[in-house]
Formats: sequence, C-alpha cells, structure tokens
Amino acid sequence: MAAPSNRVIIVGIGAEGTGGLSPSTREFINKAQTLLGGRRLLEMFPDFAGEKLPLDRHLPSAIDYIKNNLGKRNMVVLASGDPNFFGIARLLVDKLGNDAVEVIPAVSLMQTAFARIKESWDDAALTSVHGRPVEEIIGIVRANRKIGLFTDNENTPAKIASILRENGIANCAAYVCEDLGTEMEKVTVTKLYSLIEIQFSPLNYLILIQDDFKKHEASIGIPDEEFQRRAEDSGLITKLEVRAVCLAIMLLTEN
Repeated sequence: MAAPSNRVIIVGIGAEGTGGLSPSTREFINKAQTLLGGRRLLEMFPDFAGEKLPLDRHLPSAIDYIKNNLGKRNMVVLASGDPNFFGIARLLVDKLGNDAVEVIPAVSLMQTAFARIKESWDDAALTSVHGRPVEEIIGIVRANRKIGLFTDNENTPAKIASILRENGIANCAAYVCEDLGTEMEKVTVTKLYSLIEIQFSPLNYLILIQDDFKKHEASIGIPDEEFQRRAEDSGLITKLEVRAVCLAIMLLTEN
C-alpha cells in the first residue's frame, strides 16, 4: 500500500468516461483508499475496493473528512470535466489550501457541447446556474450573443427559457446537449421558447445563440429624448450632463 499523501487528488472525467483516463491517473485511483464524488461518477468504478463517499449533498462533511485524513489516507475526488471550470476544485482549494490539492483536468462538458454543435466557444459568455439563482443570467444573456450554461435539476432548460421569455429575451436559437459521451447522448436543436415544454435529462448543457443580437455600446447617461414626459416642452428633467456626472461619481460596475 502506498504511503498516505498530504494532498487530495481531484480527477476530472470527461464525456468519454473512464476510457479517457491516462495510465498515471488510473494509478492514483488504484492507490486510493477513499474515492469521493457524485454517485454517477462513483458507479464508473465498480471494482474499486476501497471506501466510496458520495458528495451529492454532503459537501461540508466531505470537506471535513478530507481535511482530517490528509496524510492518513490516499484520497481521490472525482469530478466532471475540468474541476477548475465551475467545479469543485475552487471550493477544495479555498478550504484546504493550494498545497493540499492536486488537480488533473479533463475536457469540460462545456467544450464537448460546443464541439457537438460545431460552434466556437472563445467568443461565448460561459456561466452556470448550478445551485445559483437563475435570475443572475438575465443580464448576461442581454449583453452577449452566444451563451453557454451549466444547468441543474432545479434550474432546468425549461425554467431558464421561461424566465428569459418573461424578461424580454428574444426567441433565439437554443441547443441542449444531453448525456454527452453516453449511449443516451442527444443534441436538441430548437428555439428558446420551445424549451419551456420539453423535459431533458438532468445531465445537460444549454447553449443560446442570438443571431439578431446587436451589442449596445456602453455610454454614460440616457439621451433626453428617450425619457417619456407629459409634454414635449416639459423641462422637468435633469439635464444629460448632470446625470452623466452623477453616474460617473457613483463608479457603477456591471456587478
């Protein structure tokens, strides 16, 4: 048995599953005494002889377990795709420190999804509604032509589409990539509003492309003529120059 390590290894598993793991990464897993991860990922290693700890809804206790067993047990955390991209790596590094973590990434689910629809992702706004208020993406969608989204069981493509429609987002092109890398893999090409009536596998990635999108250049102050007034000759409005100075003093940001 290998001597216990002072680091926990975070292993990313891509759409190709365990077949995409390198020999050295497999060796880390084979030498582990504890394997942690989502149930779907743990099931990929039916022959693992050590302890398996599901992470589904027990992250605080799992982090305590890892912290208490550093240097005592060899531990591997399984993650989907790139653990540094909206994944568990950030949380573990924050809680354990850089020296206690080693990350072995795989191709992200996001990258695989964009590859499936043959679209570049370097010009996309990439975000997540996994465990986050879905309303946070409204501004992102308004400000970008191409958007990639990690969803979850609660913030489904249907819910996202409904909220975006309610907030005036146009009925743009939508792509839902389900169960990538499995026998059930499916890519649905449709329009945003159509998603409201469709149920998808919990394991999916959503891409929106607004072909008619026009980016509005940032400016300080709204022109006077864009305000609604009771009469055209009404002077009851703060002048543009004053509004612009006030906005500049406030040091507003997108966040």
